Amino acid sequence: PVQVIIPTYNQPKLLAECLSSIGATKLSYPVEVIVVNNGHPASLNMLGHQPFFKIIQTGGRNLGWEGGLIEGLKHSTSEFVMFANDDIFIQAAQNNWIRKMMETFSNQEIAGVGPSSNFVMGAQHMTFRTPYDSIEVPYLIGFCALYRRKVLDEVGWYDESYFLDGEDIDLCWKIKKKAYRIVYYPEVSIIHIKG
Repeated sequence: PVQVIIPTYNQPKLLAECLSSIGATKLSYPVEVIVVNNGHPASLNMLGHQPFFKIIQTGGRNLGWEGGLIEGLKHSTSEFVMFANDDIFIQAAQNNWIRKMMETFSNQEIAGVGPSSNFVMGAQHMTFRTPYDSIEVPYLIGFCALYRRKVLDEVGWYDESYFLDGEDIDLCWKIKKKAYRIVYYPEVSIIHIKG
């Protein structure tokens, strides 16, 4: 299965909608979600328990976005991991979203793939049109990006010295320096609620 790592901070309603949308599509491709709770330990009690996700508590410490992803990676065992915001929403028409993104990894040179969205900069914006199934891009925006885990291990994960800006671009640069490719898959479109 693909493991989706989602750091969150006191956003239980948004996270519940996000998880519900992921759960509704999990039958088309096996997926497990690792939620890293940077907020109050009781803030996610409303979610209950579902077999497709688990919650990692940080004890009320806010590790930040990068720290939350790194903590999630420590609990991840999958060959492919997705980093995602807690405010993404998968529409029912996109029920094959992970399967489509995973298809790009048949090319061993590809280390990362990202979807289009309504609230994202650059080529990943849904208004950008291309006749190709996927196109190579210089970077992926971190709101939702799927990576080959062995490449993340090779380049050293996220740099925690970045605080909320630029860490996703820095990660992609490190990946490309190792001669791997980063691609954008425009057919997969994900709603990004807050941006």
